[in-house]
Amino acid sequence: MKWIYAAALMLPLSGCLSDERKEVSAAEFGDAWPLTVDRGTVDCWNDGSRTVSVTGGTYALNGPATAKGYPRIDPIWRDDPRYPDMGMKVSIQPLIERAGQFCP
Repeated sequence: MKWIYAAALMLPLSGCLSDERKEVSAAEFGDAWPLTVDRGTVDCWNDGSRTVSVTGGTYALNGPATAKGYPRIDPIWRDDPRYPDMGMKVSIQPLIERAGQFCP
């Protein structure tokens, strides 16, 4: 009987990360691809955090993920070629939206 109570206590912890991770790639997004690497995996966490995992680490796509301690995406965030001298980046919104498609 004690194991039932233990299992019930673990249920909230088991839902921290969605069951589905979505692989994404530069080929899929075309010019809207915001990263300097060719592919990655986006995750959506129950608390609203969005992350992208690539070879070399996992990065925050939004403020809640940064607050959880994930590093900022800056090291792999692609410069916008339309504004080469302004330091502007390609929007990461498409990755955030893709991660959110399977959020609970």
